[in-house]
Amino acid sequence: MADRLAHSSMVLALSVVLGACDAPQPTVNPEEQAAADQARRAEEQRLAVEQERSDYQAKVAAAKVALEAEPTVANLRAFDHAVLEFGDLSVEARAELDYTTVYREVTLEGLGKQILDQVRAEWSDKKNRTTELGWDLKQVAVFRLNARATCKIAPSEWTEDVAQMLATGPTHDPTWAIGRPVHDVDVAFLELVFDYGGTQADVRTSCRAGLDMVIAEDKKDKLRQSYVLQTCSEVAGKDWQTDLEQWATAKEIKAFRKVYDPIRAEQDAAKAAENAAIQAKLDADWEAEKERRRAEDAASDAAWASGGSGSSGSSTSSSSSSAQGPVSVTLRNTCGSTIKLFYGDDPEFGSGRTDSLGSNSRTNMQFKVGEVVWLTDDARKGLASASVSSSTRELEFTCNSIRAR
Repeated sequence: MADRLAHSSMVLALSVVLGACDAPQPTVNPEEQAAADQARRAEEQRLAVEQERSDYQAKVAAAKVALEAEPTVANLRAFDHAVLEFGDLSVEARAELDYTTVYREVTLEGLGKQILDQVRAEWSDKKNRTTELGWDLKQVAVFRLNARATCKIAPSEWTEDVAQMLATGPTHDPTWAIGRPVHDVDVAFLELVFDYGGTQADVRTSCRAGLDMVIAEDKKDKLRQSYVLQTCSEVAGKDWQTDLEQWATAKEIKAFRKVYDPIRAEQDAAKAAENAAIQAKLDADWEAEKERRRAEDAASDAAWASGGSGSSGSSTSSSSSSAQGPVSVTLRNTCGSTIKLFYGDDPEFGSGRTDSLGSNSRTNMQFKVGEVVWLTDDARKGLASASVSSSTRELEFTCNSIRAR
């Protein structure tokens, strides 16, 4: 009896379990599920943006605290770098994030100006002036120019810092810094004046102020005076002398050209010699290549003549096979700049390979007979084309044409 009761209980329990498995499961609405997933992703994105924004604010705050504790050029540099990391943030993290206020208050008005005045005072003592001190002074001017550009301050208000940057002059090297890193930085900031809506008058005002600052410190320092004039002339381009005449005196320009003209003539001569050497090497290589090809053609003609007694069918087959084989072609760029190439039927819409070839250079390529070589512009529009034949030995490129030989 007990066994029967136990058996009945097991059957009943099993029936309940099986019944539960057979019961209909609640259905999930696809639209509701999609909306829930979207809401979850949006919340995750919001939290990630908040974290990114919070990390940036904490880094700027920490850099500011360190600068306040120890007002040094190194700490001002760290603060400048921390603020400028704003540019690395996502678009969402930048929204509603104010970074210009602290940048303006610290770098332009507060400790930044304090450090600038301190370093400037040390720099004015000519007996203790060092290259490192000059570089510190130039860096502070650059930090302040970063702040002016980032805070969208009008270029007409940049004069003081641009002038200080120029007046510090070449600090890495005791010789005149034509083409040196310091010179490049100064030219870049003068060009930045235009990028932020400045005018030629704004540049001239800054250059005049920089030159006046040098003369006031030491009117016998022709090196730094020439540096300011040369840097400002780089921004003026081809009309540099005409531009200098708008703000510099005839005496200043004459003294500048006394230094500038021999250096420029030396640079032009060196460049001309370099170009002549490149061209001579190209010509010599081309003559050697022509001689090599003449030897190959002569050997090929001799081989063909010695095999002429063979069957006509065999000769025809061999000739046809040779004509369809790869052709070695020299690509020669005589244009003064790098050119863009395309190998294929249509550079704009067809499939193929893109390539480039440096100015006054050459290379050897293997092509199939009938393959088309294009000269294109930067937008991959065809300027000229040439089809490779079995007799093609060279493709010469100018800036807008192709000549096959």
